[in-house]
Amino acid sequence: MIETSIYKIERGEFGRLLFAMYGGRWIAVIAVSVFLCLIAGMVFDWRFLFLALIIIALIAPPIVMILYFNYGMKGENYLNILDHKLSISDSSLKVTLYPYVKEEDRGDGIGKEIEDKSEDERLRGEKGSGYDGEAEGDAIPRPREYEYSFADFGGYLTGKGSVIFPFLPPNVGFLVIPERSFANHDDFIEAIRLISGGAHYFGRAEAGTASR
Repeated sequence: MIETSIYKIERGEFGRLLFAMYGGRWIAVIAVSVFLCLIAGMVFDWRFLFLALIIIALIAPPIVMILYFNYGMKGENYLNILDHKLSISDSSLKVTLYPYVKEEDRGDGIGKEIEDKSEDERLRGEKGSGYDGEAEGDAIPRPREYEYSFADFGGYLTGKGSVIFPFLPPNVGFLVIPERSFANHDDFIEAIRLISGGAHYFGRAEAGTASR
């Protein structure tokens, strides 16, 4: 069994990934518009150069929001932006979501802490956390687990220091697995080997070199 630390994909990084994976035609429209404005600025009127900047500054952010709501909020994609841990066995992948994780608790060492102390106990012991055991009782959300067969994934793409596994129907979305979430590089490589199996390599999901 290979396990990651608790991690999540930051929203900015997730937005760039959505843009790279689903925003191809939007990128083309923006690129052509900016290019035409640059040509017009050099040939006709320099004020077209400001129009190019306006296109980049005012149009690109709303497109990212559209992609976020059209794709980022669909299916299993929400798993990426919530605190979670992966457990990879020989035949399946388990995703465990943790409702409340402090920033300093992410990364190496969190797995041992959760083994030694339950999430509820940790929260109740924090001063100022707002979670009082007597007041809240069993109302504190507990970690949730989702298990997927390797057959649920259709292949993989390489990102910048990560690998992205798109889900096959009926599931929708993808799962981002960064190398930094593993204790070492060998665990990362072995986890990707187990999940991908004989799946085809889809290509590169975003600019930059793939992990080693």
